[in-house]
Amino acid sequence: MKDRRPVAAGALLQVVNVTKRYEGVHALDRVSLTVPPARIVALVGQNGAGKSTLFHTVTGLCRADGGRIVFMGRTVDRMRMPERVRMGMARTFQLPRVFGGLSMLDNLLIPFGTGGERVARKGSVSRHRKHAVDSRGHVSRILRQVGLDIPDRTLAVTKAAELSFGQQKLWHLAQAMLLRPRLLLLDEPFAGMAPAAVERLALLFKALAAGGMSILMVEHSLGLVLRLADFVYFLHEGRMLAEGPPDRVFRDRTVGSVLRGGVTA
Repeated sequence: MKDRRPVAAGALLQVVNVTKRYEGVHALDRVSLTVPPARIVALVGQNGAGKSTLFHTVTGLCRADGGRIVFMGRTVDRMRMPERVRMGMARTFQLPRVFGGLSMLDNLLIPFGTGGERVARKGSVSRHRKHAVDSRGHVSRILRQVGLDIPDRTLAVTKAAELSFGQQKLWHLAQAMLLRPRLLLLDEPFAGMAPAAVERLALLFKALAAGGMSILMVEHSLGLVLRLADFVYFLHEGRMLAEGPPDRVFRDRTVGSVLRGGVTA
């Protein structure tokens, strides 16, 4: 049956009854959510709830088996990931994706090309990619925002493998922010970060939203969700169990029962 659910007026992103199956098992079962402009929306749930799968379908890493994904008023279901990036999507992963053999600058500029793996084999970044970043000053500004104070002169000569895990996560975030996205999807951005870095990132995300960027965030810390999120969706076993303001969702009896049965992630 054709999906006739209307798209919310003014929504930056709307996921409408999206279904994704793996070997007959529903990873997502008619999941819907909306991300308004300039808001932080949190997606929470237990391990295996389908949160990362939802990120994959929204960003084009995999294609949904049913439903619609509407971004900036356009249906993007059949668009490849680079097309969605050009429209204004950027994302991070739970584990930072860096090419250790490339310089820190080359890693930052990979999203401006058409495939990081090919760049990694060549070992350099082409001139048009470097031109895609306004200036080294812009790169340095983004790095300072995420908490990486790295001198410009070291960017092109220091290998990404020399960064610690926490630094690589911040680097990965900076890589996404350089794209100047309208929608930033963050997959567990605080996991494994030191308390000082958590506080810096929390303030950064609030500032980005205040500046007009929308954030869809998977986060396991309920305290951070309560502090940062304007709206929460609770996903359980591939289905949307509850949605609403954070305090209301976490007071929901069914949600509380699920939380008592395991650790969210």
